[in-house]
Amino acid sequence: MGYDIIEELNTNKSSMANVIINVEAAGNVYLVFTNPDRSKSSYMLILLDLAGASDENNISGYMVHLKANMGDGHCPHSTTLDTQTWDCLRQNVAIIHVGNLRESHYLTNPAIVPP
Repeated sequence: MGYDIIEELNTNKSSMANVIINVEAAGNVYLVFTNPDRSKSSYMLILLDLAGASDENNISGYMVHLKANMGDGHCPHSTTLDTQTWDCLRQNVAIIHVGNLRESHYLTNPAIVPP
């Protein structure tokens, strides 16, 4: 499954700047909870800050969100992969820093991110 997701990321139509803004922060990976105070409308996503664009006020990067299609009648439910560039005020979400993609090819070749 992992390679299928990478292939889908590579063919995604979202675009990201191919300039690294902050080398120390580039490659950070976050687990983000939207609407953390409202459980019914809350969801989780993974955010890859490939360019180090997040700062003390904003979190931004490439969002990866796997959606369960709850009304599809399947057991288990089918899923849809949603990927896009994403930017949000840090105060509006709950954030857990997961780690860093130290070996990310983006850090040495930003042109590989989808145009």
